[in-house]
This record gives sequence, structure tokens and C-alpha cells, in this order.
Amino acid sequence: MARISKDPDTRRRELIDTAENLFLEKGYDDTKISDIVKAAEVAQGTFYYYFKTKDQILDAIADDYLVETRRIADEIAARDDLNAIQKMLVISASFTGMIKGKKGVVVSLHEDKNAQLHVKIEKKGMATLLVPYKKIVEQGIREGHFDTDHPEEAILTIIGMSSAILDTPEEVSEVAEKPFLPNTDGLSKQMERNIDALFDISERILGAKKGIFREEAEKMKK
Repeated sequence: MARISKDPDTRRRELIDTAENLFLEKGYDDTKISDIVKAAEVAQGTFYYYFKTKDQILDAIADDYLVETRRIADEIAARDDLNAIQKMLVISASFTGMIKGKKGVVVSLHEDKNAQLHVKIEKKGMATLLVPYKKIVEQGIREGHFDTDHPEEAILTIIGMSSAILDTPEEVSEVAEKPFLPNTDGLSKQMERNIDALFDISERILGAKKGIFREEAEKMKK
């Protein structure tokens, strides 16, 4: 059967979608390039035309996640029915929900062998989230919830600290199974400790009232 010629962007998108489905189904380690080629019904050379390695297609999938992450953050930052603290909690809840749907790929990104790729994506993530989060911090300053002269630096610090909470495949797996905001019930003691630390340090960095993040999270449960 003759292979169907497709627009390059369409073909690349199909390869990315096929690889993502296989990574989620079989796991990153257990998926071979030959599996992707077979499922996408393309020649081996077609894959290598678009991607040099399996890591490179994982990087492309991660970039897609970052685009979705920015879309979610922008939408929440623009809402007028939430205060700044609520917006930060809702964004976190949305992200943990997204992790649940993409668990296999996200866990793979946190494995030691993908450390270089993880660091690259983490840096991209900081740049991706800086603008919407900065808007939220500036809103918090206007509302009187936050008191900082350095909103950009504050949010970069908090994003980096948040990434540290999900620093191992085990922690990612736990969050994927039990998204932790606003409801933190049923988490391990270590994850509870991590969240308490994140709330406490974020409040200090932002100049917020002690305990305000936990207070708002409890309100959101109701």
C-alpha cells in the first residue's frame, strides 16, 4: 500500500500524538522508536526527519504541556471572581489535575536519566508562568494580601520552590493520584509537610499574613 503524503506540520503532529499515547500506555522506557513508527504507520526515516532521538519527541510533548499550562494560567489570572490567593490555589489545582491525565509522561520527565531534559523544561516553565503569576501577585498587592517590592523575583522563587516539591517520580505519582489542592486529605506525611512548607515560605516571600493560604484552601473545600 502506498504511503499517504501529508503536510509536514500534520505529520509531525501525528508523530507527537502517537508517541504521547504510547508513553502513557506503555511507559517511556518501554516504548521504542519502532513502536512509534509502527503505530503512526510511517517509515523509520520519516521519524528521523522530524526527531533525532526519542528524548527529542519527549521534549516536544513537554513543550505542548507548557503551552497548555500557560493557557490555563492566563485564563485563571484574568478571572474577576477570585482574589489573588484563590487564583494561585486554583492554578495549582488545575496543574495537578493535568498531571493526573499525563502521569506516564510527567513521571518519565522526573527520572534521573532525563535530568537534563527536566532542567530545560523547568527553565521554560518559569518563563512560561512568569507573566500570569506576576499579574496575580500585583493583584494581591493591590488587594492588600501581599507586600513585596519585587513581584517578579518573588514569583520566580515560588515557582522554583514548587518544582522542588515534585522533584521525584514518587512525588509526581502521588500528586497524580491525589491532586493536592485545595483538598489535601489522604496525602502522605511527607507531602503534607512539603505543602505546609510551600504555603509558609510563599507567605513570607510575598509578605502575606501567616496561614492565609491554608485558610483560603480550607474555604475552597466547602
